[in-house]
Amino acid sequence: MARLFVPALFLGLVLPAWPAAAEGPNADLNSVGTVYVLPMASGLEQFIAHQVAKQGIYEVTTDPLRADAFISDFVGASFEIRVDDLLKAARDKKEKEAAELAKKEAEKSGEAVKKPAKKAKDDDEEADGGFQMESMASGRVGAFGRGKGNIFLVEARTRRVLWTGFDIPKNTRADALQKSAEKLASQLRKEKTGKSK
Repeated sequence: MARLFVPALFLGLVLPAWPAAAEGPNADLNSVGTVYVLPMASGLEQFIAHQVAKQGIYEVTTDPLRADAFISDFVGASFEIRVDDLLKAARDKKEKEAAELAKKEAEKSGEAVKKPAKKAKDDDEEADGGFQMESMASGRVGAFGRGKGNIFLVEARTRRVLWTGFDIPKNTRADALQKSAEKLASQLRKEKTGKSK
């Protein structure tokens, strides 16, 4: 009788806890605080960003350097190139802004300011470089690079896919895109919190 009692006691303690653990919050999703939403087919990113912010799932940022994760409708090599180009353009912009600020502060304090080695024309080309890079990167992602209906949450640092959702909008009208984004955001919130509502 003792032999049957121990396994039965063990199962009685383990099984009730099992469903609760399976439906609990996703630790990976809770490690994310800020997301950057990449451009998507039919402008779905605008609706996704709206729903993610409205439902309080994550803070949505327009600065890719602040993002803990990216929301995208594609992954793979084209995603890597797109994000790397986006981050490089954002870093270059920040460095240029910092240099301009330092120059203005030096002028205010009366310090001699060294003239930049590059001509103004070169600076204009550099300033335009972020846009060109982003355009080139977006050009690399064709219809074959996108998984229709798939949405991915990708960690910025490790590039791990933390979550994926699926929903195909009925059409490209705003109301259909809104419904799809609402459904996807609800799926994400449910997995993040472990709660259905």
